[in-house]
Order: sequence, then structure tokens, then C-alpha cells
Amino acid sequence: VDLALLSELVHKSLLRWNAQGRYEIHELLRQYAAEKLDALPEERQRVRERHSRYYVQFISAREPDLFGERLQEIRDEIRTEMENVRAGVHWAVAHWNEAEARDALARFDAVFLVQGWYEGKEAFAAIVQALQEGQETAADGGAPPSPPLLSAMAYQALYGSLLGDSDASEAILQKCLTALDLLGIQREVVVCQFAHGVSAFYRGEFETARQRFEQSLTLARAGQFQRWAAHSLMWLGWLLCELGDYVRAQALCEESYSLYREQGNRWGMAFVLTKLGLVADAKQDHALARRCHQEALDILAAFGDRAGQAYATSRLSLTAYGEGKYAEAMQWGSQGYELFEELGHRWGMGASLCRTGFAALGLGRYREAKTCFHQALELATGMEHVPLMLYSLAGLASLLAAEGKAAKALELFAFVEAHPQTPVTYLNITKRWSSDIETRLPKSESSAARMRGATSTLETIVDTFLRDLSGGVLFPTMG
Repeated sequence: VDLALLSELVHKSLLRWNAQGRYEIHELLRQYAAEKLDALPEERQRVRERHSRYYVQFISAREPDLFGERLQEIRDEIRTEMENVRAGVHWAVAHWNEAEARDALARFDAVFLVQGWYEGKEAFAAIVQALQEGQETAADGGAPPSPPLLSAMAYQALYGSLLGDSDASEAILQKCLTALDLLGIQREVVVCQFAHGVSAFYRGEFETARQRFEQSLTLARAGQFQRWAAHSLMWLGWLLCELGDYVRAQALCEESYSLYREQGNRWGMAFVLTKLGLVADAKQDHALARRCHQEALDILAAFGDRAGQAYATSRLSLTAYGEGKYAEAMQWGSQGYELFEELGHRWGMGASLCRTGFAALGLGRYREAKTCFHQALELATGMEHVPLMLYSLAGLASLLAAEGKAAKALELFAFVEAHPQTPVTYLNITKRWSSDIETRLPKSESSAARMRGATSTLETIVDTFLRDLSGGVLFPTMG
């Protein structure tokens, strides 16, 4: 670049030097230049191509540092150029060869993993829409979706799954996974299997989730996609923790942590720490859990990762609850909810509401606890996320027990305990409220309450609570 020429253009007010140390052109001049360029199609093609190559290389060169100590610095550099990066990637997927286009999408995905999942979902949805508008699809009776379109769909589904939007994600995955598999596009097949696992996990389809994570792990290892292998190990460990297999859960999370560390991936290491904290909480080692969650929170806060901060903050509520520090648990739970709400992460909002509800219960603030569990139940029902519905119901059962409604509490506890999609970790949280419930009742009444709970259906119980609680009734009649 001719610095003398740039200085002259600034002097003539055709360019200006902004506070970020970048040259800017007046919008009217930019529009004028664009119109002139549009009148020269071949030159316009060359300029767009050079622009795209530059900005895809720009994010590719920064990817090795994007997950490490320089994460915030690198992410801020990319954010400053995001408009150019988006334009460059859009051009790449529409005009480059299939392999290069897919590689550009993979680099784009790395950016949004640490920059923002909601942004990632929206960014890939925009690419999918642009590609669909630019080509005929099989559904329209034309050519089948191109590999770049299928690739973009896989990443769009990934971010939908991570945000708890399981239905929309699954609908996309059904359209692209088989085609990607037939084409032998292994990296995106890994992404799809992983996204399937996340969606199944949130819906409580635990065996399906386990199979999907194991498939994504096997394929990631075979293809040397180390970051995806670490992701899969972490989520598989979290799944096993929820199912009560704490030994294997810890081993898988530790393996994931080691793999992230080998990659210099501090971001991934922080996320695994929150999972190791969950395992420690489940094993009643709350001191270790606190260290894990706090270290993760410190790292993720330094990186400015809002999603990571939401997870770590909400999980510190669980630790404080386990320690009997209910006021602190209320604070962490409320902060976690606010962060998840900011991100539009409905599953995280529901889980945080339940954690806040249990903290309120510990403080004897029953009205607040009821409100939290009720709101969580409404959220979970709207998403059709069964484990989260059961978490809310476990909270309501604990509330009934705390209020001395032993028969109704036992009936609801019996239902939640017997349901195959109730995570073991959710049952552990209720023990301080459910452990002596049967001793408060005559044996015949206890047996009858358990029988009513065992023969109830999720739909009936949820409908009863949502209807009666919305009408202001604290304890609906069941059975």
C-alpha cells in the first residue's frame, strides 16, 4: 500500500483515520465506487475474489490462537473485520471449489464457537438461505443440494442444538446427514452426529445421545479431527454423569481435558472443567467442584465468553446448594439465568431456574421457589425437553415436602424417580427433601401415593401443574 497516497486521500477527506486505527471511506464515495465497479464485471469478479481470499486466510491464520491464551485479542481482531469476513465467506461458498468452500465454512465455525452461538446460528442460516436461493434443490425437482450447502446446514444445525433448539436442528439434520455420509464428507458427518447427540441429550433420549456421541468420537478420531474428538468426549462424559456413572464420566472428561491441552485449547479446557465440577458435585466433593467451576469461570470471563460464563455461573449455584449456602446459590442461579436469557439459551434458562428454585427452597422462600419451578416447567414443556420437565417436577415435589404435603410430595417423587428420562443427578438434588418422606405417612397411605405416582403420565401431571399453578393454586390435587 502506498502510504503517501493514503495520506493524500486523508488530507483530501476522501478517507479518514478512525479511533481503531483503520482507514474509512465515506459511504457515498463507497457507493459511487461500487457502482463504477459493477459496470466492470470482470474487474468486479477479480476484486471480490481477492477480497474473499484475503479474509478467509485472515481467519484461517488466526484459528490456532483462537482457542488459546490470545483468544480475546484474536476474537476482537476478527470482530472488527466481521463484515468483511462474512462477505468473504459468502463469496467463497458460492464461487470456490467444493473443498475450499467447505474449508472456509469450517474456519467460520471456529470463530463462532468462541464468539457466540446465537450469532453462529444466524450466520450459517444466512449462508444456507443464500445458497438455496442460488441453486435449485432436489425438493424443487432440480439438482441435489451442493456439498457447500450441506456443510452450511450441518453447522446451522450444530448451533441450534447447542442453544437447545432441538426440533429445528433435527429437521435440518434429517435433510443433510445422509447426503453428507453418501458423499463421504467426513468432517461434516462428525458435526452432524455430534449435533444429533446434543439434541438427543437435551430431550432425554440418553441411549440415542450416547450412540451419537460415540459415533462422532470414532469418526473424529479416524479423521484426525482432534477438536471434535475432544468435544465428543466431553459431552459423553457429561451424559454418563447425568446417568450416575461417575467413574467413567470423570475418565472421559479427563481424557477430553488432556486432548484440549495438547491442542493448546484453553477454551475447551475451561468447558471441561465445568463438567468435572458437575461430576465432583454428584460425588459430594463440593470443594473440588467449586475449584473447577471457579477456575472455569475465571478463564471464560477473561475470554469474554458469555455462554461459558453462563454455564460456569449456573453450576456454581449447584455447588453452593450442595454446601448448604443457599443465599449464594440464589445469586449464582439468578446470574446464570440472566446470562442464558441474554443468549436466548432456553435450556440453560430452565436449568438455572430450577437451581434458583432449590436455593429459594433452602431459604424457606417457598413462593419464589414455586415461581422458579413453574417458569422452568413452562419453558421445558414449550421445548418438549423431558429431563428439564422432570427437573422442574422434582423441584415442585420438594416444595410439597417442605410445606408438609407428604402424600402429594411422595406421589410426585414416585413418578419422577420411576421415569426413565430422569437424570440421576436431579434425584440427588432432591434427597434432602425426599429422604424421610415415607416415614411421615402410614404405610397404607404411602403405598397408595406411590401407586398413584407410578400410574400417572407426564402429560397429565404437567398439564395439572401448569393449569393449576397458572390459576394461582400452589398445590394442585393429583391422583
